Amino acid sequence: KGRRGGGGDSWDSRKRKRENMDYRSYKEVHDRNGGSSKSSSKHCKFLLYKENVETQHALKLLTQHLRCNARRLGYAGTKDKRGVTTQWCTGFKINAKQLAQFNRVAARKKWGTIRVGNFEDLRGEDDKSLGLGDLLGNHFDIILRDVKAEKKAVAEQAIEALKQKGFINYYGLQRFGTGDYPTYKVGIELLKGNWKAACKMILQG
Repeated sequence: KGRRGGGGDSWDSRKRKRENMDYRSYKEVHDRNGGSSKSSSKHCKFLLYKENVETQHALKLLTQHLRCNARRLGYAGTKDKRGVTTQWCTGFKINAKQLAQFNRVAARKKWGTIRVGNFEDLRGEDDKSLGLGDLLGNHFDIILRDVKAEKKAVAEQAIEALKQKGFINYYGLQRFGTGDYPTYKVGIELLKGNWKAACKMILQG
C-alpha cells in the first residue's frame, strides 16, 4: 500500500503506520529457521516505511547497507516523496537478519526516517521477486489542514459536486520527467510518427 497526506501526515497517522511495522518478526523468521540465518527460501518479503523520502533513494541506501546489486530488491511501484508511505518489497538471497540491521545503521548515519520490518520468508509459488505492477492498488489517507468549522457547509457542497461531476485529475512533475525533454514532448513526437526526433529526445533527456 502507499499512503499519502497533503504535504505530510498528522502525528496520529504516522503513529498508526509505525504500529503496523512488526520489527519482532525477524526473531520469528529466525526461530522458524531453527535459529539459523540461512533459509531454503530465495526471497524475503519485507515492509518498507519512509517519511519524505523517495522510493528509489530509500532502496539505494538499503543496497548500500547490504552491499548488493539494486536488481536484487523487488518492489511493485514507487511512492511519493512527500508523505508517509509503506510498501512491500522483496530481497533476493537476502535474509531477515541483514535487513533488520538496516534500521540501526540508518538511525546512526541519519539517513532520514526509513525503516524495514514485517519480514517473511516466501515459500513455494510465492517465492519470487516483486515487480512493477504486482499490486492490487493503493490506499491514500488525505489530510486537510486549517479547515474552519464555519466552512462545513461549503465542504459538504464541494463533496456533493465531486460525487456528481467528478474532478480534474492533476498530475505532478514526476509524471513528465525532470530532464531537458519532458516525456509529454516525446509522446507528441511519437503520436506524429517522428521516431527519429523522439529517440533523439530520449537519448538527450
